[in-house]
Amino acid sequence: MTDPVVTYRAERLLVTDQQLADWEVVDDGQGRPIQAEGPCPSCQHRTDGEVKLTVYGHGAGGVSATLAPVERITRVFECACGMTHMTETDPPEPQDSCGRWWLASIRLAADGPGQRVRRGIDDTLLSAAKALEAAGDAEETRLRAAAGHWTAGVAALLGLFGVSGVVVGKDSLLGLTLGARVAAGVLTCLALVSAGAAIVLSYRAAYGWPVLDDVGDDDKLRQWFESRRGHLKVAADELKNAVRWALIALGLLAAALALIWFRPSQPARPVVQVNRTDESSICGTLLDTSANGTVRIKTPAGEVQVVKVTDIQSVKGTTAAACQRPGG
Repeated sequence: MTDPVVTYRAERLLVTDQQLADWEVVDDGQGRPIQAEGPCPSCQHRTDGEVKLTVYGHGAGGVSATLAPVERITRVFECACGMTHMTETDPPEPQDSCGRWWLASIRLAADGPGQRVRRGIDDTLLSAAKALEAAGDAEETRLRAAAGHWTAGVAALLGLFGVSGVVVGKDSLLGLTLGARVAAGVLTCLALVSAGAAIVLSYRAAYGWPVLDDVGDDDKLRQWFESRRGHLKVAADELKNAVRWALIALGLLAAALALIWFRPSQPARPVVQVNRTDESSICGTLLDTSANGTVRIKTPAGEVQVVKVTDIQSVKGTTAAACQRPGG
């Protein structure tokens, strides 16, 4: 029905303990309040409000601190009676509440005498409580948006494997000594780690890291509100570190390229197939020899065979892959 007395007005109501004397608290079964309900101090219609104990935020480091509980938890409540209240405009428009809101505190301890819901006595928590209310309304949107941004970050991270493959491919290492190959591999691995750190830090600076913050009492609410102000400085530091790690990654990749391109390499030894006069053949890498009239060949199995020149019928060039095949 329509309330003929209380018109709709979105404004703060300075409540008293007496106006909240009939309010009750709904617990989660473990003594933690999750809802408070009672008559609206303005229109007297039955209303209720959620007592949010946690909220998802974008902490710069992904860590939320834990504090010891205190005696009360302060929240902003607003009329949500669902009854029709007319605005003061001309013509009047119907609204489903009287529009008033107020600051109230809930004692965390359910046992003991006295009412649990009282007027908010600490006005310094008003800004924090309003910020928490706004954060709770938009937390799903923020989480979905952050997930979308981080998906692009993961894709960029996986793309680093393609970069490392271009720098240190199989063919680019042919002819290098074992030490040069190891050095190029180590430099590339370090570059991947540095580039990965740069991507993570830059995305975390831009979009934060979704964390579940505990705001289950006044001290935790105050710390959550203060930490929001410090996120900009942390994000700026992380962005600077991201640029530094990106430059380090670029330098490491440049060093790996220089090692591959400019380091003296061992000349590639020819792979040959030697056909002997007895109709047998040997396939492998041609080695140096100091004995006149002989040829040394290292087979794919690692065995070195010495063939006399007088026993050779023909010699033809081939590939290492051909030597691996049966009959090669």
